[in-house]
Amino acid sequence: MGLPHVMVEIADPEAFEATQLSPVHCTDTVFAVWDALREAILQVIDLTGVRILGCYRFGRSSTAHHNPPTVVVIVDFKSTRTWKTTREQIVDILNRIMLPSVAVAVIKDRIRRATFSPEADFTRKVFSSPVLPGQGLGPSDQDQVTGAFGGYVELKFPDGEWHTYGLTCFHCVVPGERYLSQSNPEVRKSKCFESQR
Repeated sequence: MGLPHVMVEIADPEAFEATQLSPVHCTDTVFAVWDALREAILQVIDLTGVRILGCYRFGRSSTAHHNPPTVVVIVDFKSTRTWKTTREQIVDILNRIMLPSVAVAVIKDRIRRATFSPEADFTRKVFSSPVLPGQGLGPSDQDQVTGAFGGYVELKFPDGEWHTYGLTCFHCVVPGERYLSQSNPEVRKSKCFESQR
C-alpha cells in the first residue's frame, strides 16, 4: 500500500544558503604573498575557459572571518572540461609555498559585466591594465565597503586644463570610522572623513 503521493526529501539546510565572497584580510598569510601566488598559478594552469582568478574569504557564513581564505577560479558555465587537474595544480602550488590551509574552489558561472565579455578567456593583462567601469574596488583590508568603479570623467578647469577623475561610491574611498583600520591614521585625519561626522 504505502503513500504513493507523498515524497520525502532529506537535505542539509546549509545546501540552501548562499555562498559569501569577501576580500581576504590583510592579516591572512595569503594576503602578503598573493601577487607571487597568482603569478605562479597563471604560469601553470591552462587559462582556456577561466573567467576570474582571485583570492577571497569564501563560504556560507555571513561573517567574513568565519569563511576560509580560498583561491577562487570562476570558469565558463558551458565548459565541458574536467577542472580537477586545474584544482590539483593550484593545491600543489599552495602546498609548495606552505599554505595548505588556503582552500581552492572552481566554480562554473556566467559573468555579466558591461566591461567584460562573458565569452572572453581570462588574460594576464587584467592585472596591469587600468581599472575599467564595472570592476570592483575598495580598501584592501575591508570586506564590507567594496563597490564598483563607475567610470572616468574629464573636467575642464578655469585655466583650460583638462583633468581625468574616476567615479565610485564615497564609501569605497572613505568608508566611515567603524570600517577604518587602526593602521590608517592618515585617513582618519583627512578632511573628507571629517565631513562625515
